[in-house]
Amino acid sequence: MEENVDNLILEQLKAIRADLSDVKGRLENVEVSQRSMEGMMTSMFGYMRNIDLRVEHIEEKLEIDQ
Repeated sequence: MEENVDNLILEQLKAIRADLSDVKGRLENVEVSQRSMEGMMTSMFGYMRNIDLRVEHIEEKLEIDQ
């Protein structure tokens, strides 16, 4: 009887480990996606800043006050 209980516990532990492994893999994918999004946002902010500088330069050339 004790052997059956041990086997049941071991099976449950194996299932828990498999689930944890799956969760770990998904979290790694989320981290990669997050870094990718951060990179895209940084690029977008740089692009927007570049546009802003160009507009300021044009305003100066045209002597436009804001």
